[in-house]
Amino acid sequence: MTRLTRTNIANFRCLAAQEYVWGPGVNLIVGANGSGKTSLLEALHVLATGKSFIPATAREFIARGAVLTLAVWMDVKLGRR
Repeated sequence: MTRLTRTNIANFRCLAAQEYVWGPGVNLIVGANGSGKTSLLEALHVLATGKSFIPATAREFIARGAVLTLAVWMDVKLGRR
């Protein structure tokens, strides 16, 4: 099975430069209100599908005050069936 191992996000909505390392199995995303949980899920969705689940223009993805650059990437571990 293919599994997400690491995600790096820069200037996506309220997320500055962040790295997330994912463990095998279930990973919980917890945090205070407004801390970026939905932004993280949206960034993963954009990476996987090329579009947001929240209606927005590409410019709205970029964090306020950031240079007009946006980076979202992931590492995956390929497994055998």
